[in-house]
Amino acid sequence: YMPMVLGLYLFLPFVALVLQKIPAKTLFFPGIMAFIWLFILPVANVLLTATEHSTVNSSLFLEFGGGIYGFYLILGFLVHQGVFRNIRGSLLFLTGILSFIGTVLLQVFSYHGPQPYNVWYDCGLLLICALCMFEVFSRTGGFLTKASTPQSEKNSPLQKLTQDLSKCTFGIYIIHNPILIMLMPHAQIFPKPISVIILFIAVLCISWFMVHVACKIQFIGRALFYIK
Repeated sequence: YMPMVLGLYLFLPFVALVLQKIPAKTLFFPGIMAFIWLFILPVANVLLTATEHSTVNSSLFLEFGGGIYGFYLILGFLVHQGVFRNIRGSLLFLTGILSFIGTVLLQVFSYHGPQPYNVWYDCGLLLICALCMFEVFSRTGGFLTKASTPQSEKNSPLQKLTQDLSKCTFGIYIIHNPILIMLMPHAQIFPKPISVIILFIAVLCISWFMVHVACKIQFIGRALFYIK
């Protein structure tokens, strides 16, 4: 992960300058083509493998442009630009929930085939779920332009909580795995579905708390967790 993360942060300022000069509509057609290739094709291959059919392969290589990770980054930029703000929140939330269910069913279905599939970032359903949820939380947290967020909502507790979580996300990402490894043996006393839920909540809360406290020291926040 880390080479990819460092690479994205290294080239982020240059990519941001380019994106700010390009109208969002210009990215629509190449974005659709990249989405089909990077996210729809892998899902199709999972279904083909599970049904014991030949998969689709090609020599097209898009990693030089950031690949799937760069695509997520650009989508986040488009959310910040308000490209999806005209879509109703209820529709986004429903689509996010359905795509999450679809992601789970896809993995379960694949486990009945010859080659089980562990959900990865190239899953189109996961991308749709992430986009919808990120857009919904962005509206709640007030990360869009000032014109799209009422002044009266800017100091709500939910906004502060969402904003703090977004600031700590990178730090949580860095430290969550060691915490998960330490807690995993203790979660085995619970049945598997319950242990997964408990681990998710515990790891998130502990990681979030540790990053939040560490970032009270400004130097640590900037140097280790890239918090401005």
